[in-house]
Amino acid sequence: MEYKSSNYFLNFSLIIKTSLSPWALLLEIKKIEFLLGRQKRTNHLYEDRFIDIDIILYEKNVIHENFLKIPHPKAHLRAFVMMPSLEIAENWIHPLFKLSLRELYQNYQNFLKLQKIHLYGKILF
Repeated sequence: MEYKSSNYFLNFSLIIKTSLSPWALLLEIKKIEFLLGRQKRTNHLYEDRFIDIDIILYEKNVIHENFLKIPHPKAHLRAFVMMPSLEIAENWIHPLFKLSLRELYQNYQNFLKLQKIHLYGKILF
């Protein structure tokens, strides 16, 4: 079951250049989240979070460990991830699907359009 909330969230994607490995980058991300006030969850249920930073893709890497999964296993199913990612990297090739983000969007657009995405108060889908 997907998480639902009545709250609004700010979602965006960015591309960074780093010399950090995926694991070192994750550690830095966790430090940032902690410094911004993210609290460790007391249960394993989804809940609203003040800050949540995910690594969606990292070059062509495929990593599947308990604490790090790249590419993010549900990114292609989440409009709030796909829409901002398409704006900056539509030709990025997903390392498992071997499709660009644009092609993934086209394959899943009927499902993605069921999700409400707002852009500064306007509904995109």
